[in-house]
Amino acid sequence: MSDYRIREARVEDCEEILRLIQELAEFEKMLKDCHMTVETLRKDGFGSNPLFRCLVVQSLNSDGSESSGLIGYCIFYYIYSTWEGKCIYMEDLYVTPTSRHKGIGHATLKKLSQICVEEGCKRLQWAVLDWNSIAIDFYNKSGATNLSEKEGWIFYRFDEDSLKAFAKN
Repeated sequence: MSDYRIREARVEDCEEILRLIQELAEFEKMLKDCHMTVETLRKDGFGSNPLFRCLVVQSLNSDGSESSGLIGYCIFYYIYSTWEGKCIYMEDLYVTPTSRHKGIGHATLKKLSQICVEEGCKRLQWAVLDWNSIAIDFYNKSGATNLSEKEGWIFYRFDEDSLKAFAKN
């Protein structure tokens, strides 16, 4: 029997999801840029028009009951390819440091891949920081394609201030 369970997040998980998001932001050296709140997670993920879905990894007690606290999460949402149709973008896949190297990240990515297949998605896509060699190695070993090497894609973004400035022009 496994000592964890991967399940769809529930609204009551939002405080724990935020804790994990903040852990990831700290690991990525971006905590100062993380402005997420429990209220935003509740509204955007569990409101009348959810903008994302989330898998959570719940540790289990020896009797199989859920323990308090989450040990991982995976936030994802639908995107659309004009060449292929419905796809999923994985925003975050995170497992707490003390729970790593137990197959949890692999199992979570596998669960998300199964969701993609079951829902007729043509691809699963995500980004990883170029200095995160452990994650890069994990994704390479999983059989994922590095688009920057194969296809030369470079990702861009407008942050909130840039959006406002550009929108005025």
